[in-house]
Amino acid sequence: MFAARTRALTGLRLLLPSRPGAAAAACFHARAPPSSAVFAPRGGVASPVSSARAPSGDIAYVDAGKMRYSSPGMSEQEGAASDAAAASEAAGVHRAVEDDLSGYVGRLYGSCIVTRLPTLTPDLPDWEVRYEEHWLERENALARLDPDEKDAKKKMANQTSKKAQKKMKRAEEKKKAKQLAAEQKALEADPEALAKAKAKAEAEEQKRKEAEEKERKKAAANATTIDDEYVPASRTTKADRMVEVHSLQRALAQRLYLIVRPASPSVMHATMGDWVFPYGEWELGESMRKTAHRNLRDICGKGLRIYVYGNAPHGHLPLADAEDKTVFFHEARHLAGNPKMSSAYKDYAWVTKAEMEQYFSDDFFAYTQRLLWD
Repeated sequence: MFAARTRALTGLRLLLPSRPGAAAAACFHARAPPSSAVFAPRGGVASPVSSARAPSGDIAYVDAGKMRYSSPGMSEQEGAASDAAAASEAAGVHRAVEDDLSGYVGRLYGSCIVTRLPTLTPDLPDWEVRYEEHWLERENALARLDPDEKDAKKKMANQTSKKAQKKMKRAEEKKKAKQLAAEQKALEADPEALAKAKAKAEAEEQKRKEAEEKERKKAAANATTIDDEYVPASRTTKADRMVEVHSLQRALAQRLYLIVRPASPSVMHATMGDWVFPYGEWELGESMRKTAHRNLRDICGKGLRIYVYGNAPHGHLPLADAEDKTVFFHEARHLAGNPKMSSAYKDYAWVTKAEMEQYFSDDFFAYTQRLLWD
């Protein structure tokens, strides 16, 4: 019977827990080296299937109930002899595993933890909020400076030293003083020209003041700051305010996890509580990943599209039950769609890691805090 199971499972990975005190479970994979990982979730010590040892430097294979050794330097006769020895050793391995499984009464379950990833960046910590506020205040202060004052500040900043700035300032003052003296001397010689020059200067000054006042009023009417120009949208949605746990448009800066509520108490009730992660029992010929994915599809429908991250479980947990039961959790990313529940389940919810406290038992909630991402 066991050989038939082995042949049926060729090409598939099989996770089988050993009973307490017995040898470790075996892992068969077509054309895979015996160093393939083995998972023994309850009792015993995990070990590769190659308890029948291959010669140093050789590679052993398990294929449909046969173990073969091969080596680049082996002749055909040596290869045949090695195959015969391998067959004998493989038979011993199969008998040991069959004996190990004959008394095993435990049950395995696969569960899928579906995660909706954040769509917004996380909320800023307090120190970063204070920094942003300071930066905006500084930018607003610079935005309110007069353009001429800004240009003057830039020019001053580009000067090589204070000494050079003072020297240039003195030279400009001397040049301006000479020009004014020459103009004053010329005007004093002609009183009529002096009067005209004064009237012209007064008119220009008045015109400049009027232009400045006009620009000031226009700027005041259209005055904007960085805060006025850009107002970010609210990070809180209607689904957040209404606490719509069926909606994916909530808690956008956090991860959401899919949980379901069976119509009647399930085998997970004593461990998880009234709400559970979608799960189901392992069937012969399946990997635990397939088990988790199949049961999610059966519970939530084919419209819920996901991507399972890998073959290895994200975690495992013995159930709080008299029988020997273990559930393996596989993490998956939500791609599209929402659940359409089967008749065996009456509700579902998308919840954050912190919100799970309202849905799970105390012990299982504590376990999820170690198992899941924030």
